[in-house]
Amino acid sequence: MSDYLSRANVWSDLRFSSWVEHCQLQGILRAIDSLQLTDNHSVATPVNWKDGDDCAIVPSLKDPEVLKEKFPKGYTEVKPYLRMTPQPNK
Repeated sequence: MSDYLSRANVWSDLRFSSWVEHCQLQGILRAIDSLQLTDNHSVATPVNWKDGDDCAIVPSLKDPEVLKEKFPKGYTEVKPYLRMTPQPNK
């Protein structure tokens, strides 16, 4: 019985913990990518954002000329305070 517990449970725990660590690592990397985008390109990333998805233009940018210059691919105005643009560095 102890042989079963030691092999089966340890293997199950290792598989689960490696899955959790993988998910946590992916979340940390996504957060770093998001912070770098915000710092370098004045965009914010929505919940569940993945690299390559559309981003939101920060509300502090209001001048239409600045918006055209910073976002040459254009943007979609969902609401006056919410403007989506393709990821600037892609």
